[in-house]
Amino acid sequence: MPDLRRWRTYWSPTPIAAQLVVLNLGVFMLQSTGAGDWALRYGLVPAALMYGGHFRVPEAPDPYALTIITSSFMHGNLGHLIANVAYIAVLGPLVERRTGSWRLAAIWFAAIVVGGLAHVWTVEDPAFLNPLMGASGGVAGLVGIAALSGTLGLLVAVVWVAGQFAWEISQASGGAASLAWNTHVGGFAVGVLGGFMVPRRRRNAEDEAEAETVTEAS
Repeated sequence: MPDLRRWRTYWSPTPIAAQLVVLNLGVFMLQSTGAGDWALRYGLVPAALMYGGHFRVPEAPDPYALTIITSSFMHGNLGHLIANVAYIAVLGPLVERRTGSWRLAAIWFAAIVVGGLAHVWTVEDPAFLNPLMGASGGVAGLVGIAALSGTLGLLVAVVWVAGQFAWEISQASGGAASLAWNTHVGGFAVGVLGGFMVPRRRRNAEDEAEAETVTEAS
């Protein structure tokens, strides 16, 4: 059975994870003001990225590829925001302490980019014209790293994957739009790869420091 005390010591704010939470909340508040069509201007429209010469979005960032990043801080509704921010707040500090801040930032943005491109390359009509929004690619990257971080991390990853399937099935049965599963797969793959790239000596050092903290708390 996983030792919850070991993970509890890691549930405190860390720089990059905290900034990601603040950025996602702040951008959603700006979206909620209703000033302009944020979804169209800063969301990632696959058709615009693939065929920019024939399909332009007014007032969008230039170059348009920047929307791969801007779209990751936007969310379609409050439930979407809460789900992603919750995963960032819980998994972010755990992963950041294991990988280091700069590695977490690099893996996060790599997961965002790969997830966004995976969506653009594999999406089908009519979603080809719909803006992609959300931090799901980055969250999937966090889950991928967590899956390599012990029993509890693997359990979180399994719950996350099961939740994706459950949501996809419920939406499909109701005729609603499905998840951007391709974004999640791309981000998760980057997270797993990033987890393997963390130097072994750093992982061992983190495990030893974690064990000492638990011993002192006991």
